[in-house]
Amino acid sequence: MGFLQAMPVATLGVPLTIKHMRKPLLIVGASARAAAQCAIRAGFDPFCVDLFADVDSRACAEVLVASPFPEQIPQLAAQFPTAPFMLTGAMENHIPIVRHLMKQRTLYGNSIESLTAARDPIRLAQALVDHGLPTPAVYSRADALCGDSLWLRKPRAGSGGHGIAFFNPHTRNKDVPRNSYYQQYITGPSLSGVFIAAHDGVQLLGVSRQLVGVPWLGAGPFAYAGSIGPMSLDAASQENWLRIGEVLSQAFTLRGLFGVDAIFSQNAIYPVELNPRFTASVEIFERAFSLKTIRDHVLACCGGHLESQTNSRTKDCYGKAVLFARKEIVIPSAMLHLAAELHADESWPVLADIPHEGTTIRSGRPILTLMAAGRGESAVIDRLQQLTRRVQRVLRVNASTESAARRLDRNSLQAP
Repeated sequence: MGFLQAMPVATLGVPLTIKHMRKPLLIVGASARAAAQCAIRAGFDPFCVDLFADVDSRACAEVLVASPFPEQIPQLAAQFPTAPFMLTGAMENHIPIVRHLMKQRTLYGNSIESLTAARDPIRLAQALVDHGLPTPAVYSRADALCGDSLWLRKPRAGSGGHGIAFFNPHTRNKDVPRNSYYQQYITGPSLSGVFIAAHDGVQLLGVSRQLVGVPWLGAGPFAYAGSIGPMSLDAASQENWLRIGEVLSQAFTLRGLFGVDAIFSQNAIYPVELNPRFTASVEIFERAFSLKTIRDHVLACCGGHLESQTNSRTKDCYGKAVLFARKEIVIPSAMLHLAAELHADESWPVLADIPHEGTTIRSGRPILTLMAAGRGESAVIDRLQQLTRRVQRVLRVNASTESAARRLDRNSLQAP
């Protein structure tokens, strides 16, 4: 029996439901798996176009791979029912694609104007300054930087931390990529708040700690490598985060789900990026508080009123971690067997974004996502590290077997 047949949708943390009773929803983005599973929990029937069409994505939705990405998205989306659509990772950087889809479909999300404005780092910083909120200094030109601070060079159309690097203003590097900007480097833990905005207000769903550039996951220096949460916030922190969400939702006329990445430094929250769509950490809060985020997202985007909710404190902590390839690898069948074994007694995924057998993954690219729960962050980290070692053992055994097979092939070609 194949892996897809052996792992029904119910074991992915979503209920088995008659499909024709559900409302269709198109999801487009770099990886649609998390949003698709959240959509099913909220009563939708997802159709997806993304970069991977992973095993668990196909277990719960019809998925097509856009190659090239994102240029092929409109062509592939046309093969699905003419239903509303929503955005996941990186799509806010591809406005022409979003605009094209909007000619045939309703967008459950932010307008083109809001998407464009929210991704402008200069406008983001100015909105925060205008309301007296902390923010790192941001410049569009390198010659405006002062030498007393550390600076980061960031791509305007970046996502997941890709393309970020330290920049020395005293070194006029002629190889600086176009469409970059410069942001003051603030030391401190990286956090992410998830909000949902409607016409009558904004709610904070939760705050998580981001795993960034984690060595044991093989992540690059600034690469997003996961989230752990929900964080327990005191009254002042809760108020500060909510203030940030209110200011930004009003400044950019945001609707539905959005995320704010920030650095916590010297007892202050410094927002550094605004993501005006479904974010990677949403499923953390959906699991922690039994939310139906896509239902609320659609309601907010359609002009409805958000239900008043106060997410109760929980002693449990939840985490997801992205494991990156340290060298080029080929996914063995043993990886799918491990995923099936780990899912056997779990109602939520343990391994997610699972690549298909035989998939070649280049060095530095994500392999899959690890999921864990525990009483406190340290327990979650321990569990994620255990899972990492287990996955790496499977990959090492496969690599050793392949190496032995290659040696055997070479020996068989030698003259006796």
